Amino acid sequence: MPVVQGSRQDDSLFIGALRLVDLALTAKTATHNTSIEALLQEAAKESEDARKYLDEAWPLLRDRLTGLDG
Repeated sequence: MPVVQGSRQDDSLFIGALRLVDLALTAKTATHNTSIEALLQEAAKESEDARKYLDEAWPLLRDRLTGLDG
């Protein structure tokens, strides 16, 4: 069942990215933006939810975080 295992891995990348977003928002820092984007890009290769988040939500959050650092 490699597909199931792959799905779990992809979900874990997306979940990890979301946790890092939460951490960054709580700390009000853009320090993790590059890592968040990399995780989302990898997760988006297999997950439609991650792709949608990367395309729609992440740009707004990234700009918000960048504004907090500046």
